[in-house]
Amino acid sequence: MDSTRLATEQADRLHARVGEMLRYLNRLCDRMQYLRFPVDDPLWREAISARDAVRGLSVMSHYATCEHGVGRPDKG
Repeated sequence: MDSTRLATEQADRLHARVGEMLRYLNRLCDRMQYLRFPVDDPLWREAISARDAVRGLSVMSHYATCEHGVGRPDKG
């Protein structure tokens, strides 16, 4: 199994769950920024790294929901 074999319904569920995680991490980073965490704080850096990684996963899981396009043949 690989990402090209995900059913559209599976990809939709994955994208929805990843979206929940991304919204949480966005709120966490926003709050940390509001509280003025220093940019060299280890927790701040890890939160930003986690948000960026989940953002990438969100983009890829969105692409998996597409029937065709985004550089992929029609799932048909």
